[in-house]
Amino acid sequence: GPMDESLAVAREEALDKMVAVAMTRAAHAVVAVSVSITTIEGTTVVTSSGTAATLRTED
Repeated sequence: GPMDESLAVAREEALDKMVAVAMTRAAHAVVAVSVSITTIEGTTVVTSSGTAATLRTED
């Protein structure tokens, strides 16, 4: 339904923002990603977290 679609959009936005922040830190990937959806006093909060990873080459 409409609520499921809204949550899917919010989830994608949270992930997009996380990736954008990782890119500003010159990350090549985001690993160990977690997404949580919580309702607080009638407001739904979608959060994402992960670890920005940067690849290194051997000299």
